[in-house]
Amino acid sequence: MNNIILSLNDKWEFRCPNGRSFLSAKVPGCVHLDLLHHNFIEDPFVGENEKDVQWVSEKNWDYRCKFFVKEDLFLKRCKQIVFNGIDTFAKVYLNKVLIIEADNMFRPWAADISEILKLGNNILEVQFRSPLKEILPRLKNNTYNLPADNDQAGGASPYIRKAPFHFGWDWGPCLITSGLWRTVSLIGYDFFNIESFNINQLKVDLKFAEIALETEINSKIKGEAILNVMQEDLGLNKEFKIGITKGLNKVINLLKVNNPKLWWPSGHGDQQIYNFKINISFNGSIIKLEKQTGFRSVEIIREKDSKGKSFFVKVNGKPIFLKGANWIPADSFTTRLKTEDYKSLLQSAVESNMNTLRVWGGGIYEPESFYKICDELGILVWQDFMFACSLYPASKIFLDSVEKEAIYQIQRLKSFACIILWCGNNEVADAWYNWGWKEKLPNDLWNDYKTLFHSILPRICKDYDSKRLYWPSSPGHKIEPPKEGQLYGSGDNHYWGVWHGGDDFEAFDKNIGRLMSEYGMQSYPELSTIKSFYKSKKMNIKSKVMTAHQKASLGNKNVLMYIDRYYLKPNSFESLLTLSQIMQAEAIKTAVEAHRRNMPYCMGTLYWQLNDCWPGASW
Repeated sequence: MNNIILSLNDKWEFRCPNGRSFLSAKVPGCVHLDLLHHNFIEDPFVGENEKDVQWVSEKNWDYRCKFFVKEDLFLKRCKQIVFNGIDTFAKVYLNKVLIIEADNMFRPWAADISEILKLGNNILEVQFRSPLKEILPRLKNNTYNLPADNDQAGGASPYIRKAPFHFGWDWGPCLITSGLWRTVSLIGYDFFNIESFNINQLKVDLKFAEIALETEINSKIKGEAILNVMQEDLGLNKEFKIGITKGLNKVINLLKVNNPKLWWPSGHGDQQIYNFKINISFNGSIIKLEKQTGFRSVEIIREKDSKGKSFFVKVNGKPIFLKGANWIPADSFTTRLKTEDYKSLLQSAVESNMNTLRVWGGGIYEPESFYKICDELGILVWQDFMFACSLYPASKIFLDSVEKEAIYQIQRLKSFACIILWCGNNEVADAWYNWGWKEKLPNDLWNDYKTLFHSILPRICKDYDSKRLYWPSSPGHKIEPPKEGQLYGSGDNHYWGVWHGGDDFEAFDKNIGRLMSEYGMQSYPELSTIKSFYKSKKMNIKSKVMTAHQKASLGNKNVLMYIDRYYLKPNSFESLLTLSQIMQAEAIKTAVEAHRRNMPYCMGTLYWQLNDCWPGASW
């Protein structure tokens, strides 16, 4: 009577429509990796190959999977297929019947296939459409297009719910992927299925933790379910009776845990993690779940004072100075990242005495494994929604898609102890006032901005995770729509006078906010990294290959300017690389020391950036 889950991650094939015969594909994966596996493209990270693979994003791609359904699954009353990530525009067919039309990579896509699934052999087909061909033709007749300064592919990115960095950035390549980037599964059940389960912390201190067990149950019948929650370390074994109606049931059960061991950020205490086992039984069927969390209280303290308004984090009542960096996707092709890759990067952050990472809004919402490791290591996470350095449409279709995305991501991630706040976007409000957008673009776009970031997203955060702060934009100085760009003295700040403005390092001492959430200095990578993509005995910083791996507009000019300002001229290519790293380290050291000297006025320093998505010059 129990539910059956069949993984559909195996036996996939792909082809370019009207092209060659089908070839083996990997799911989760993307078309670039499948092409690379079959030697149809060269490694885009090597040499100037990036420009030679741009044709991939201009093509449509077909994927298919043939699978066999046994009788036990087929006889289930309800059969549902779930795609946890479709990147991005695609039509999905099961046995030649259209079941899904996808247009957002940041949410799952599901369909009831009870009347379509066959006993025995079935065929699943996914027809991907080029993101560029989907959007760019629509922009030709516009009187204006939404700004997207980092987009290297024609400006399509603001109109698509797809990772912005895929379209290029000033530290990474333009590699616009398509594919099934997360798992696919088929679920068979008779009476009910669990859509989501979360542990929401309502109040936490040393005496007790008051938590809400939040369950979404999709049921085909009316009746009474039993929810049993167990936690061995706490000696917890509690049973709840749940009244179930036909359709989607949203159930909240309150639970009090006495004398919990608290979870602390790295450097401030232990990371006590509790593993809860949950059994939900109904009408003879049972679903078993596990959910981990650490008990802690988190507050963002924003109080007026003589210098403006504070902005600092309290964990378990203790002020925490945030020490860390900004996190970007750890690979242009994130599907090939393994848990070990995340562990290596995150462990290196802790070994560098960091306690905070900001998941930046131009990448992806990271997999559960990322946040699980952050919980285990005591790394606080500032979590952006995936909007960065652009304005966005306000059509009903687009906003409805964003709403589904935001609800799903909050529901998926809110049980993790590490997440301290939700942030609407990266730099969009400041860009409106300080990047010339306000002067060049219709004022209606600012109203669209307010609809998305000051109406829809805060409402969703309040409805689904009201205990965490929603912060509309970084940098930002208020919850309400701002009337100017970033201000020092309230909120968080991005300072780029050093680097973009050409300021001396000493300027870090004069530009200090309550929380410095972005600043940085570029350098070249070490020689072994460069040798991985630059196959030449005579290396030159101005060569075509090095230029291809330098994405910043100021790039080499600024690196060489700062080296010349502070050091003697390097006498070789290798010494130039090393000196650029020493120069970068000195810049970050100067900034971090300035920020820490100014505690408690400044209570956080997050440099740009911890990691890279490919090998090249970066911050």
